[in-house]
This record gives sequence, structure tokens and C-alpha cells, in this order.
Amino acid sequence: MGVLIEKEIDTDEEDLEIVQAIYERVAIEMASSLVFFDSVERPPEGVAYAITNH
Repeated sequence: MGVLIEKEIDTDEEDLEIVQAIYERVAIEMASSLVFFDSVERPPEGVAYAITNH
């Protein structure tokens, strides 16, 4: 399971940690794992690399 998230203006590091922890738990409940958690602000090449190398 992978998650791409779009940050809001007021999103801080704590917000991202909370959301990531939630998705990690969701992945466990689905008998899966969270292989990447990243921002849509990353260049498309970086996102493609993260998807294909995990």
C-alpha cells in the first residue's frame, strides 16, 4: 500500500506523522504494509521511483 498526500498550507510534521500512523494501521488491518508515504509535491519521477522500487 502506498499513499500520496497533498499538504495544506498549515500542514506540519506532526500532522504528517499522525496521518502516516493511521495509514500504517489501515495497511495492517488489510494484511498489507505501507511501503511508501510521500507528498504529491515530489517530482513525478521520484514518485514513480518510489512506486516501482518498493
